[in-house]
Amino acid sequence: MSSDLKKYQTKSITPVDEYKCTLSKELQEKAEIEIGETPEVRDKGLREFREWIYKNPRIIKCRMDSLFLLRFLRCHKYIMHRVKEAFERYLIFREGLDGFDWFSNLDTEREHLQDLLNAGLYIVLPEKAKTGEKVIMMRMHCCEPDSDVVNACLTLTTLIMETLFDESEENQIRGFRYILDVSNIRMKHYFVWSIGTWIRIMKHIERTLVARHKGCHVINMNSALKFVAKIATHNMKDKLRGGLQFHSNAEELKDFIDLKSLPKEQYGGDYTIEEIVEPYRKALKVRRKLFLSYSQMKINQEYYVPSVLKCETKSLNYTLENKKGGLLTKYDDDSDSDNENC
Repeated sequence: MSSDLKKYQTKSITPVDEYKCTLSKELQEKAEIEIGETPEVRDKGLREFREWIYKNPRIIKCRMDSLFLLRFLRCHKYIMHRVKEAFERYLIFREGLDGFDWFSNLDTEREHLQDLLNAGLYIVLPEKAKTGEKVIMMRMHCCEPDSDVVNACLTLTTLIMETLFDESEENQIRGFRYILDVSNIRMKHYFVWSIGTWIRIMKHIERTLVARHKGCHVINMNSALKFVAKIATHNMKDKLRGGLQFHSNAEELKDFIDLKSLPKEQYGGDYTIEEIVEPYRKALKVRRKLFLSYSQMKINQEYYVPSVLKCETKSLNYTLENKKGGLLTKYDDDSDSDNENC
């Protein structure tokens, strides 16, 4: 480790490394065209990002390895005030959502997780979309409408996404597409928590989940639940809302994916749920130690006003970056981030 990197290790829970590019020529060209990434921009961004974390008294511990930091840099196209805001919100969200431990307690062996994994609640399809992205499928009918189970569902979602971000830089650059199967969903699923709680969670996820979202396909939604979807999407950014497509059944996905990549059970594809789940069951086991170390990521809560620490939705209208670490100015409503780009 170079002397320049050693000082950062005092704040990092992972080894601070020199980035070594393993991207194909095609992905490097895509990164330059779509997010403005060149070797010079990437190196400068990593240096500035690390130095900001190191000097930021509000951040006590976090990950500072290159792959982790590049998630934020790439998602926000190296626009540093956006990168820093998203990163700090990510750390706050881990600690600040009272009554929920799904983002902070990432133990892969916690209650319900293995059952939900085996049931195929949240699966990564074995074949990519026709446009090249990984496809994540959520089968909501696999979980019971119980708050503890839904909490575990969100934990599993976090674990899989964290794994996907780390397993390949390609995922960071290409982004993801989603399929949401809401067949057999009951109203009780939606009202496990209040509408206000759902909005608070979803707005913070929108701001802190650093992924290039390329579209979400909702299948099997019955007419009785469409009004719930209308409420849920009302507060979304226009680009996110515009990326939602509703389909009557899985057959209508044929222009977007090869239907053979869907699970054999229920959808008639070529792969069983077990075959689809097994690689990620192994990946979660391998990463358990890393995920447990996330509990070491800490912020200095004394720097934040209560509305920020409680993750109140209204606090997202303001930026964090100022000398005292509290709320400062209105958050400009622009489209610099691919986190809102479906």
